[in-house]
Amino acid sequence: MQSKVSMVMPCYNKVEYIGAMLQSVHDQVWDNIEVILVNDGSTDGTRAVIAEWEPKLIKRGYSVVTVDQENAGCCAAVYNGMLRMTGEYFCLADCDDMLHPEYVSRMAGWLDGHVEHEAAACNYMRFTDSPNDSDGKMAEPGCFPDEARLLENYLLVRTIMTVWIYMIRVHYIKSLKIMGHFCTERRASYEPCFIVPIAAGNGRIKYFHEPLYRFRDSGNGLSQFRSFAHAKSFYEDYFHLDSWMIERLPIDNKEKSRLSKIAKLGQIKELLYHCEKFPDGIDSLHVFVEALVNFLNLTFAPFPEITLKEVEQKGHFTLLNSIENVILGKIPTFKFPKEGNRIVGYGVLGKVGQIRIPQLQGTPFFPTDLWDKSATDREKVCGIRVCQPDVATLSNDDTVLIFPKDETVVAEIQLELDKRNFNNCLYYSDIREIQTACYFQRLTEGIA
Repeated sequence: MQSKVSMVMPCYNKVEYIGAMLQSVHDQVWDNIEVILVNDGSTDGTRAVIAEWEPKLIKRGYSVVTVDQENAGCCAAVYNGMLRMTGEYFCLADCDDMLHPEYVSRMAGWLDGHVEHEAAACNYMRFTDSPNDSDGKMAEPGCFPDEARLLENYLLVRTIMTVWIYMIRVHYIKSLKIMGHFCTERRASYEPCFIVPIAAGNGRIKYFHEPLYRFRDSGNGLSQFRSFAHAKSFYEDYFHLDSWMIERLPIDNKEKSRLSKIAKLGQIKELLYHCEKFPDGIDSLHVFVEALVNFLNLTFAPFPEITLKEVEQKGHFTLLNSIENVILGKIPTFKFPKEGNRIVGYGVLGKVGQIRIPQLQGTPFFPTDLWDKSATDREKVCGIRVCQPDVATLSNDDTVLIFPKDETVVAEIQLELDKRNFNNCLYYSDIREIQTACYFQRLTEGIA
């Protein structure tokens, strides 16, 4: 006997797409599915499509529950759907997306044979028109649902976390008290109501790398923003839900405070990102940079305090990377040079070198020598003369910073260094980590 899967689907004004989604539900390999369709006051014919598909799904062998409600938003729709579920497993699907035929069977089938796991999760694929593998784009999750520090990664918006990648045992949902704590008063998203307790619950989750869910990137979803004002409104609601669920976790007040601060940091990070993305956000950028500085100084009490001037010089995302790495326990893998050792910058006259070298001032990695193959007698960077490369002078105590990002250029430089059997090199990504590790060291010490 296959376990029953309760699939909740909030439906609102997606008449153009809902038929394709219901067809993909109909085509599931799994036979024991309870389809719970919640019509959230649709006005565009979505309800008529639901009525058309009800008998088809029943004929397929599924049980169908249709709930009609006045428009109350996606949170209320999902909650009302969950109240009707009678299956052993819960999953959620948006009515404008599509499912791989084995979306249910891969995860529910695996859970049937592995009672020690509370949930399964899959990857997903974005598509615009066709959901075929050849036409879609694999999503990059950042970290997977079975990794350590999952909640922190989620609150810092470093990982893709969506409810529809999950297949969850209903008894686990009840043990986490998700329904008892569910917030239905916001319209932006229902994700935090699930992800915060799931990530904090430390249950065992089986992760499938296959993109079993097809996410339709139509450009008009709840989190697909048209302006900075739209993004700001969304993240205000989203942070409210994060805070709502954190406050209801079965943890002490000190840990609740820590998680709330991390969530606030994630909110500021997203607002800074969208400030730069939309024209109507540019004028607000300095407001949120100042908010970030004030928040960190108040929360972590670094000495001396972080100043707006240094954040403007070094970059607010460098500051964010620094604090995030400490929160997540990430330790730089490179070695700091000893005092007096030579630091050579190679390929410094390109765009990256012009930007990064001034930013390294005040760190142990500020170059003592600058090399570039296009150097003449007149080029200087930060007052240091740029010379032609001279790899014959390198010793084992030296460190070479390779600034170019272009793989062909890097390969040419590496070939020259290999002739000297020299391998103490740091590349573009390493240089970014140097900035993260060095610039705000006093901040990270305060956090630790």
